[in-house]
Amino acid sequence: MVQNKREEVMGKREKELEKIRRNPTDVTPQDLERLVKKFDFIWIEKTNHAAITHEWMEETFMIPRHKPLKAIYVKKVVRYIDEILAMEGEKNEK
Repeated sequence: MVQNKREEVMGKREKELEKIRRNPTDVTPQDLERLVKKFDFIWIEKTNHAAITHEWMEETFMIPRHKPLKAIYVKKVVRYIDEILAMEGEKNEK
């Protein structure tokens, strides 16, 4: 039963990732914050920017807080998430 709930949650976060991947031009900072938190990123609020980082990543990425976000920022975050998913896959294979 617990495994089914985990699969359901993973399915929801994957669907949200694909939705944003398909349309990176209409994403608000709140949408992006909600997404990255589902993948265990840390979202740090600044005055005009937000910083995101992950325990498995060395880099911290700054995102401006205007609406909607420029697609270049969204695409970079999606690439970071893809890297984390690849690391999770490698970890699960061991």
